[in-house]
Amino acid sequence: MCSSDLHATTGLLPVKSLKIPSDQYSKILDQLEITFLTAPLLVSQTPPAIPLPAEKDFSWSWVEVGADAQALRPAQGVTDAVFPTTPQHMVDGWLKLQKRN
Repeated sequence: MCSSDLHATTGLLPVKSLKIPSDQYSKILDQLEITFLTAPLLVSQTPPAIPLPAEKDFSWSWVEVGADAQALRPAQGVTDAVFPTTPQHMVDGWLKLQKRN
């Protein structure tokens, strides 16, 4: 079983190193997700085409208020800064990064 060190500092007492067993935190770390507010965004399609890095064992999705999360594919090669000919609209949403099962 692996453990992680935690250094407790109070400013008055000496620094204390505590060990936390991995069974106390490993399960929750596997379930963590992170979101990045992305607003406003000018789009012509849903989900939007956003250049995203490919992250091993993780997947990206697009989340908007009142809608289900939509999967996104990493598009590292998207470099065209041309406005599309289709109508565009503004959206507010979040990019969500979560671990794949």
